Amino acid sequence: MPSILDRCAGGGLLDKPVPVEAPPEGTVEELKARILADLLPAQRDFVLDEKHRILAYIGGFGSGKSFALTAKCLFLAMAPGNENTTGMVCEPSFPMLRTVFFPAMDEALERWGIEYEFRASPQPEYLLTLPNGSVRFFVSQQQIIRKSEGKTLPGRAGMNVILCPLKLRRKLVK
Repeated sequence: MPSILDRCAGGGLLDKPVPVEAPPEGTVEELKARILADLLPAQRDFVLDEKHRILAYIGGFGSGKSFALTAKCLFLAMAPGNENTTGMVCEPSFPMLRTVFFPAMDEALERWGIEYEFRASPQPEYLLTLPNGSVRFFVSQQQIIRKSEGKTLPGRAGMNVILCPLKLRRKLVK
């Protein structure tokens, strides 16, 4: 959430005021800064991690796992080379998608002012309008993933965000 201090000039008390340099509004950097400002330190580490191919964010009920996942999806979508591509988000079951992921994603997109379209059928998907272009995320449950093993979605490595049991992840990574 923006602060009044973001609009104040910087510098010391005895120095001439120095304008605060903020990323231009409507840019990828500005959106990333807004997202990071809303994250807890552990969520921020999860979202910013680009070294590991498989990540885990573990926490109890209400700890912000789905919120961190939505932020990670957006960061992957804004990565160079991922504009105008398709990604995929999976949960172990459709009830988890309906009761956990969809509300978290909708809340995050509205909170950060991201324009989006949601289509529920035949397969749920989000079409996001981001500063660097449009990105589509198919949303599915793990049973669908088993049927699509061996298929690759367009986009850079790391664009497929999957939340599923470790046994299935091992099969997908091979």
